[in-house]
Amino acid sequence: MPRQPEPTAVDARAFALDLQQTLRNGGDSDSWRAVVERGLTGAYAAGDIVALCDVVQAIVSILDAQGRQREAVFEIAHAIGLANGDPNALCMLHGMRATFLVSSGDVGAGLEAAATADAFASRADLPFATAKAHTHSTVARWIALDASALDAQGLSVDLLSEARAADALFLMSYRIPLLVALGERGLAHPWLRSFRLNATAAGHEYRIADANVYDAAELAVSDPRAVSLDIGVPQWSWLAKWRLAVLRLWSALLYRRWADAADSLQMALRVRRRAGNVVLDDVDGPERLLAASAGIGSFDEALRPPPSVHLLNLAATFAAAEAVATAGSQAKALPDAITTSLEWPASRWRLQALLALRSGNEVGAKQGLEHAIDWSQTAGYPIEGALAQIQLAELLRHRYAGPERRWRELQSASSEALRAIGVDPVPPAYVVAQIAPVGGRHGIASRLTPRETEVLKHLADGLSYRDVRCSWE
Repeated sequence: MPRQPEPTAVDARAFALDLQQTLRNGGDSDSWRAVVERGLTGAYAAGDIVALCDVVQAIVSILDAQGRQREAVFEIAHAIGLANGDPNALCMLHGMRATFLVSSGDVGAGLEAAATADAFASRADLPFATAKAHTHSTVARWIALDASALDAQGLSVDLLSEARAADALFLMSYRIPLLVALGERGLAHPWLRSFRLNATAAGHEYRIADANVYDAAELAVSDPRAVSLDIGVPQWSWLAKWRLAVLRLWSALLYRRWADAADSLQMALRVRRRAGNVVLDDVDGPERLLAASAGIGSFDEALRPPPSVHLLNLAATFAAAEAVATAGSQAKALPDAITTSLEWPASRWRLQALLALRSGNEVGAKQGLEHAIDWSQTAGYPIEGALAQIQLAELLRHRYAGPERRWRELQSASSEALRAIGVDPVPPAYVVAQIAPVGGRHGIASRLTPRETEVLKHLADGLSYRDVRCSWE
């Protein structure tokens, strides 16, 4: 029979309350370290695995909230050295380490740590320890968009039932945006409902903030005006604030509210600094998109791609791709398995179509827009579907000799849908209109080099940025 945890040397609840009060009094200072040292001393003295990992997790959570993720990794490495080879402790600690490494952009090392956590979990005999290890290693793989972990039904109910409440909330907080990114918004609905109920019951302010932003993102798919200014997000919840800032930027650009967009961009920049070395992208893409949408310049220089695309910088990657589609001429990769982003609910098929059009691939552009329309109807993204429709109508109008009735019907239906929520249909149509005469004297393609045209063609065909780059080296 699996061994059960013995009473801990540290009263975890009392320790958490003491630590929480210290943090409230001390803000971002290091006053909490004295409390943590008492916890660590008691845990190590008693050889208490449960208390050891509770205290280490408290330490790294504080450092994470302060944007000090590198220090968090060092603290975990120190604890690993003191774990005396105990597989119960090591599986948990390596799992925690995996999530910090992946979110900091070191995807390879993070996935190795996740594999190490799983290996120690196979030798552990405390169910709560294996559940914690699997929770963290699973989240690390989800953040990394690891193909082996991207199945829509892969959230184990057994894992949730074995995990402690805080770990179960942690797992769900990443599963929801992943399901949305995979185009499984319907599957995400019941998880979001359970997530909010459990976070509220636990009084977990961090997860309640996540749920508030997820709810706003869910409503924004049908009505972007749902992204209000009074969504409850604590100052220290930097990831929820980042998601909210990007979501507000997307909404502001859709409505062409330039002042709100600039404010949202500044909010994203402030959060970016708060997030430390977590890779949220450098907001280069969102900043370029704001400039391109406002008509204050186009850009021909390449947007530097992030070292890796993962769940945390996915929204910024979509924004950068939209910037290229709007006013650029260079390559920007979109991950193959992903269809959209929770914080940037655009269809990758529509953006891919605009990239194809810029490279002169009109057939690919038409197919991409038609695919975007079909996907939007199936996945329940009416605004994105209307944008794809009006852009397809503009493409048919300028580049295809088919019956006028078809593009006019598309134009009428999509314009009506957009105007119903207060969105001007002219700007998204103009994006296609100003690209469409690709063969003429004024088309974008006439300003592209043969290499740039070839790069865009490969990207539109679905090749990754790395594959395209390697083909030219």
